[in-house]
Amino acid sequence: MTIDKVFREKVVSKFDKLKNDENGVYTIISSSEDYVKVNSIILSELTKNMNLKGVYVSLNKPHTVLKDKLKNEDINLKNLFFIDGVSKSVSNQESNEDCAFLTSPDSLTELSLEITKSVNKGNTKFVFIDSVSTLLIYSALNKVEKFVHYITNKLRVYKIKGIIISLDEENSKKLEPYMSMFCNECIRIE
Repeated sequence: MTIDKVFREKVVSKFDKLKNDENGVYTIISSSEDYVKVNSIILSELTKNMNLKGVYVSLNKPHTVLKDKLKNEDINLKNLFFIDGVSKSVSNQESNEDCAFLTSPDSLTELSLEITKSVNKGNTKFVFIDSVSTLLIYSALNKVEKFVHYITNKLRVYKIKGIIISLDEENSKKLEPYMSMFCNECIRIE
């Protein structure tokens, strides 16, 4: 995937406020068409340009598929620990040095515990959740709202930057008022 320079600069300019906010939690709202490009640009900024270590929570794709894609997108994979919410429900996977597996994408308590374990290992500077829109497929709106409230507060207590991806779609728009209440800001990439 090639990302044109103008689009990259647009995303990076909106991302600047996140760079300077050590422990802010932000929602990035993207169209489904630009979603992959936006994720790549933000992850490149965090892992390569800022050289930060972080946790990538994948609720959409197995981490092996993601790693292959990210490898080609100028992402420093050595700076990422994955929490895979997809693979274990399809095949029996065991956690390893660069990935923990959730029983299923609707295991919000398990997800919270895995984020806490990852952060407690030290050196984690950000948590990237891809995507809150997927949580709405598996869990009721009020359950996702409680999870987002809990996880945003946890990240602030740990003084860790949080990036929560949300798609600009009808189902996710129901969650936007809560995201803007719990997060520092909702940044729309248009």
